[in-house]
Amino acid sequence: MCLLEFEGEYHNGKKNGKGKEYNKQSEVIFEGEFLNGKRLNGKGKEFIFWTLIYEGEYKEGKRWNGKGQEYDNLHNLIFNGEYVNGEKKPIDEKNSKEN
Repeated sequence: MCLLEFEGEYHNGKKNGKGKEYNKQSEVIFEGEFLNGKRLNGKGKEFIFWTLIYEGEYKEGKRWNGKGQEYDNLHNLIFNGEYVNGEKKPIDEKNSKEN
């Protein structure tokens, strides 16, 4: 039995470009950009049990600096704001309702 670990673009045998990472249960855990086999800076999505839990910007594969939204397992928005040096900074209530 062959398990799918990655679906997407490769260059010189490494993940490069757009792609999806899968866990051992063949569930998507990350969708975004890759460079030289690693998650790249830019936009991406994280999943748990096929449910979107985060959508936003990444730096070196982590929620570090940039805008993002987190969701619970029922896809309710639970955080809308920015990450600054890895810490959450919520958008004020007025802007949160507009986004």
